[in-house]
Formats: sequence, structure tokens, C-alpha cells
Amino acid sequence: MSCLGIVLHKNLIIFGSDTAASTYVNDVLYRVNENVKKIFIYKNLMIFACGSSIGTKQVMDEFDKSKTKTVDELLKIAKHEYENYISKFDDSREKALNGLDVALLTFTIGTFENGKAVIYHFTDKHNFKLNRHEGTDDYQILSAGIKNEIIGTKIIEEYQKDNNFVESFIRAFDDISFEGIGGNLKIYKMDKSDVQILHDAHIKEKPNLKRTNVHHTDTNGNLMITGNITATGGTFNGIVNAQDFKIQGVSVLNGNKISGQYIDSISAGQIQVGTLTGFTLTASNINGGNITGATITGGSITSNTNINVTQDITLGSNLYLTNATNTSRQSIVAPGGSSIDFQGNLMRLSAASQVDVSVGYFSYNGAEVATKDWVNTSATIKLI
Repeated sequence: MSCLGIVLHKNLIIFGSDTAASTYVNDVLYRVNENVKKIFIYKNLMIFACGSSIGTKQVMDEFDKSKTKTVDELLKIAKHEYENYISKFDDSREKALNGLDVALLTFTIGTFENGKAVIYHFTDKHNFKLNRHEGTDDYQILSAGIKNEIIGTKIIEEYQKDNNFVESFIRAFDDISFEGIGGNLKIYKMDKSDVQILHDAHIKEKPNLKRTNVHHTDTNGNLMITGNITATGGTFNGIVNAQDFKIQGVSVLNGNKISGQYIDSISAGQIQVGTLTGFTLTASNINGGNITGATITGGSITSNTNINVTQDITLGSNLYLTNATNTSRQSIVAPGGSSIDFQGNLMRLSAASQVDVSVGYFSYNGAEVATKDWVNTSATIKLI
């Protein structure tokens, strides 16, 4: 729902509108939110749009794309979008409106023609008939939207108190506010040269407004929800698009990516990703192409394939080579062909040229077989 108060003079136009959105549920009107844009400013055009929030948004989105910014172009787009919208409801206007006697698309346009202020108005309720009001030497008070007759009368009554249109609008909207009118009051003044905003502040709301979080499906089959989704679980079979992603009220997005610096940990039964970067991950199973920059902590790491390490490995205890038998050999191999080989109970030290040993002494089964002095004077043992 929307309400528009208008002052029309040959030299100026004043639009004043609220920003509340509301809906009927079982024939009862509820407030949905207070942040709906209803007045749109273009060069030599000031447009008020009300009715279906989905329908008016589609019209204004298409009008934004159009290179032609005229009243006729807006009317043409509105007719086209109206037919597309109603066709989703089997061409039944009453079904689309749930049987309510209200307009689906209503537009009021302020502009200047030949130096004189003019108001245009059309609505689907009157088959998009284009009405035109021309400014005169006198101030005319017009209105559109919900409670249009009441708001017009209230503005006139309030203006007679102090001859101030802005204060008259403020008091009038405060007085008639309810579930369908509220949020902020925005007042614009248009003259031959430009458009100015005169007022943008909260309307005094009535206490105990009936509110609801609503959902509906737009003309493309998308589910539109006003409010929050609270559930014990959810399954998404497609892409989830969101303007922001928050955990406990804190945004975790860095550009269009989730930043690891904002996440302490992720716990899950199974996580499948291409690349996981930058934070501690705890999970029963991790299946992915790459794990980069993460800390892996666990009781064991088991691999059925090769593990390539390009830097140091630090072991807290032992390195075990398993499956060594009398017929099979396992080795620790260094570049150049040197190795330590294990086969059954045999260990073999192999070097391409020589082995340099720096020790205090040699022992065999715990008994010293070479003195420390001998070892210290014999720095190199050559094995041929």
C-alpha cells in the first residue's frame, strides 16, 4: 500500500509519500516493512509508483533500461508488464489481487511541459486511462494511493493552520498512519530547473501495529521472502544467491568469497570442495581437489597414494616402514642414488661415492670398537 499527497501549481509540484509496505492476509492488513522506494526522480520526471511491489519494481526496472524517458514510454511498459504479471494468474485480475478491490499498478507523474507544471496519472483499475492535470495560478491539492481522499483533506486542513506545505504533510501523514501508511515521509519539490528533497524523516507510527513476515512467488517463479528464515535444516538443489553471509551477526565475506579470518572452525560429517583456504577445519571426511594454507590436526593421516612434501618434516617420535620382508625391500632414497635400504632384518647403507660419519665413537652391541681419539683423527671413512 502507498499514499501520495500532491501540491500542484503552474510553477511547482510537491510530492509527499510514505515508504511502508503492507499486505493482506485473510482480508486483514499487515505491515511488512518500512523501506520501499516509491518516488523515482529522472530528468524532468518525478514518478510515484504504488500497488504490487513486484509489479511496480518490474515496471521501473524496465523503465530504467529504456533510453526513452517519457510518460508514454512508462505507460507502454506498465501495460506490457501488467499483462505478463496477470498471465501468471490465468488472466484473472481478481485472483492476482486475492479478490481485493485495489489497483495492482498505479503511477503518478509530475513534469513540466512548455514551462508549465503538469500531473499525469494512470492505473490498471481504470484500464490505464491517462489523466492529465495542468497547474494554474492557484495551489491544487491532489492525492493518489490508499486513503487518497483522506490525505488530501488532511493536508488542506493542516495548511490552513500555518500556510506551510512541508509541516502540513508531516502532520497529515502522522495523523493517518496505520499498517498501510508509515515508515518515512519523503517530500520532493520539482520546478522548471531541478528537483529538491524537502523532508525525509520518520512518520509517527501508531502503537501495536499488526506486522508479518510474508513470502510470495514472483513472475519468474522465484520465492520472495520478507524477513528471516529460521529452520533446523535445509536442502538446496541449486545456487544460493545472497547479498551478504553472516555468522552470529558478523559478515564473513571478503568481496564475493568467504574469508577464513572470520571463521573459527567448520565441523561437519563430510565437506566436498575444490579449494579450501585459510582456516582450521574439523570434519569426519574431507574430499576435495586442494587443501591450501590450512591446519590439519588429527590422530592419524592415512593415504593410499603418494604424499609430496617440498620442505621439512618434523617427527615427534618414530618413522616406521611397514611390509618389509626377506624378499621385498624398502628404502629411504636421497637425490644422486644414495639410500638406506631395509630387507627383512637387514639394513644396508648405500652411497654413490663416500660416506662421511661424524660421531664420538663406534660401538657394536653396546661395546666400543673404536676409540674417541681414533674417531676424532679419522674424519672420513671410505666404503668401496
